[in-house]
Amino acid sequence: MRPFGLLTLFVCFPLAETYASTGLDGAERVILRSAILGEERTLAVVTPASYGRGNDNYPVLYLTDAEAQMGHLRATVEFLAGNGLMPEMILVGILNTSRTRDLTPSRGSAEEHVVFPAAGGGERFLDFIEKELIPAIDARYRTVPLRVHAGHSFGGLLAVHALLTRRALFQVVIAASPALLWDGQLPLREAQAMAAGAAAPRALFISLGEHETSPAILEAFEDFARVASALPWKDFRFDWQVFADEDHGSVVLRGDYAGLRYAFSGWRFPTPARGMSPSLTAVQAHYRRLSERWGYPVLPPEALLNGLGYGQLLRGEVGAALEMFRLNVELHPDSPNVHDSLGEALERAGQLHAAVESYRRAVIAAERSGAPLVDTFREHLEAALMRVSSAPSREEAHAPQPIEYLRHRL
Repeated sequence: MRPFGLLTLFVCFPLAETYASTGLDGAERVILRSAILGEERTLAVVTPASYGRGNDNYPVLYLTDAEAQMGHLRATVEFLAGNGLMPEMILVGILNTSRTRDLTPSRGSAEEHVVFPAAGGGERFLDFIEKELIPAIDARYRTVPLRVHAGHSFGGLLAVHALLTRRALFQVVIAASPALLWDGQLPLREAQAMAAGAAAPRALFISLGEHETSPAILEAFEDFARVASALPWKDFRFDWQVFADEDHGSVVLRGDYAGLRYAFSGWRFPTPARGMSPSLTAVQAHYRRLSERWGYPVLPPEALLNGLGYGQLLRGEVGAALEMFRLNVELHPDSPNVHDSLGEALERAGQLHAAVESYRRAVIAAERSGAPLVDTFREHLEAALMRVSSAPSREEAHAPQPIEYLRHRL
């Protein structure tokens, strides 16, 4: 771990009971002492279920108002990532100390400042995120340079402001019902002043609830949308949506879901038509495009390659399946399942000795990681060894005994 300098990071045990009522149950409680803010800040950090099973690095989603928003956003990310519609992510929820102070980028108009006298600390709060929080998270967790920011109301205002004024900070911003009227439509003026540049975000999605609209609010959103749609950034995508039958509080759940779907549209490898077999070249091209767009190596998921390989075995395309399974072994060598699946394909190809070696690697990997299917992998190895011992010396001249190769293992 790199030294933190002025930062002190205290990692505590998960506080399930403390967080149970706020959607933060199971999160790791992290306390960060900030020199910039002059106070300690409490974070709730959730890593993907796969984080502890390997050495992969992950994008990070930073969200404000963690007390209110962490529960539903965590479930949304897990659901979308589980369906292959976006990458798995580390979630970092920032709990509030002085919400109005931190989430407003300016003091506001004279009238606004009377109502919100603490407003105007947003720039300092963004300094904390950029110079203290992100380096601390990158030092402690395995991350990639893809950062998402989700905010609601004042949090959405700050998120849009960050996207427009600190373009390298977040690549994706999801803003639910942002306060775009703040300070005489400050976000609109910032967007109008925007120039082209190399360090640009990739996506912005804004949502609004039908029951919170007024002529002034809707006009502000439409004004901002016209300018944001024409921001001079390469490969930048913007969209917004008014959700029927939602209000200022309820829109955030649907807005975050729709925003993540929009930002990562095209993430999932296209489902092949019935009876069609996608080539390995097509798979590699898809993930090469994702890597270029998002700025880090995006690898084909183990489950995808495994599923495509078994589909090819079903169609009798043994050679293509071997290529798919071998790529899976190359990309995910610590997974016992990829070695076991390759062993089945090698048996189908009549390569019993090579299959035995692949099964052996599956058992070794499973024993090393404590995989729950270790006994199954041992059974496959033992069965293959028996077939080798009873097979003719030139096993390639004989078809292997039938095996059940469509077992569901993840």
